[in-house]
Amino acid sequence: MQSEDGPPRKLLIGIAIFGAVAALAVLFGVLKFAQFQDDKKPMAITNIPAPQANSPLCVDMTKAYPDNMAGGWKRAQIVEPKPPAAAAWRRGQDSVVARCGVDRPAEFAVGTSVEQINGVQWFRVTDAAVGITTWFAVDRGVYIAVTMPDGSGTEPLVEMSDAIGKALPAVKPDPLPLPR
Repeated sequence: MQSEDGPPRKLLIGIAIFGAVAALAVLFGVLKFAQFQDDKKPMAITNIPAPQANSPLCVDMTKAYPDNMAGGWKRAQIVEPKPPAAAAWRRGQDSVVARCGVDRPAEFAVGTSVEQINGVQWFRVTDAAVGITTWFAVDRGVYIAVTMPDGSGTEPLVEMSDAIGKALPAVKPDPLPLPR
C-alpha cells in the first residue's frame, strides 16, 4: 500500500530500522576502538611507600613479572615517573597492579590467616567500599602486594605465585606480635 504523497510505509519502516541498526553498529565500533585505545594508554599508578623496592630481591622480582597472565590480562605500560618495582596488567577496564618491597601490612599479625597458592603464602586485605582486594605475599624476604578488583578471578594470583616462587626463596612469615 502506498500513501498518496510518498513511498510505501514498509519501505520507510525498513529504512528507519536499517538506520538504527547501522547507528548502533557505528556506536559499538567507536566504543570498542576507544576501549582498545584505552588499553594501549599508559596507566597512572599512585606511588606508595615501598622501602625495599630497590633491593636485590625486588630487582629479581621485577625481572620475573609475567608479560601477560591467563584470563586475558595483558601487561600495561606505567606513566612516568613509574614507582620502583611496580608492574601492571589490564583486562578491559580492570587492572592488576603488583608492587615489590612494600611495608608489612598493619593487619598482618600473629593469628591471622593466610592462603597458600602454588607454594606462596598470601595475606588478604579487602576494601569493600572500593571493591578491590590487595594480596600480600608474606613468605619471601620482601613483601609483594598484588591489588586487583573483586571478582577478577584467581589467574593473577596463580601467575604471580609462579613468578614469585621462581624468583624468590621462601622464608618464614613474620607477622606483627599480638598487642599486650
